[in-house]
Amino acid sequence: MRVFDCFDYPVYLTSLEDGISREGRAGREEAGVRTLLCEVFGPGAQRQHDDAGRPSLSVDGLQQNVNISISHSRHFAVLTCAPADVEIGIDIEEPRDQLARVAPRVLSAEELSAYGCSADGLLRAWTLKEALYKASRHMLGREPEFASQLRLPLEGRGASVCEDGRELRFEATTLVEDGLCIAVVHGAF
Repeated sequence: MRVFDCFDYPVYLTSLEDGISREGRAGREEAGVRTLLCEVFGPGAQRQHDDAGRPSLSVDGLQQNVNISISHSRHFAVLTCAPADVEIGIDIEEPRDQLARVAPRVLSAEELSAYGCSADGLLRAWTLKEALYKASRHMLGREPEFASQLRLPLEGRGASVCEDGRELRFEATTLVEDGLCIAVVHGAF
């Protein structure tokens, strides 16, 4: 497991076990997430989801007062956590051809212009959108519209979510290493 800080929040990264499991890819992904939870919070760590799909954490049956965000790709799982008053989202992606096909549906014209000139740019944009979605949907109480409501930073680190004439601002960054992209988005409200 690798650990690094992003915005002073810990980011935990582990590789998923190679090989064929009885459960296939989904089983490997779930096993990777369980491994991260147990390594970070101890063997009594359990993940639950609320009605909106937001993960929460209990340890030895006691609900923890933290926000967690989890993601996985084909080969890695990643987890971050923040105090309960901080909305946080994380995503991890590896390059894939699908990003170029879906980009026009999930990126605004400005975002396509800023990020769409390269495969690396599309990878960053997609990963940022997913992390922003995770950080913002609890506050909105519904699913945000990817292209029009979730706004990526065109420069700097400020992402935002727009709804009913108000703008919720978040800090956002991506880490790219060996073709792997991790995005972390957070905001305290």
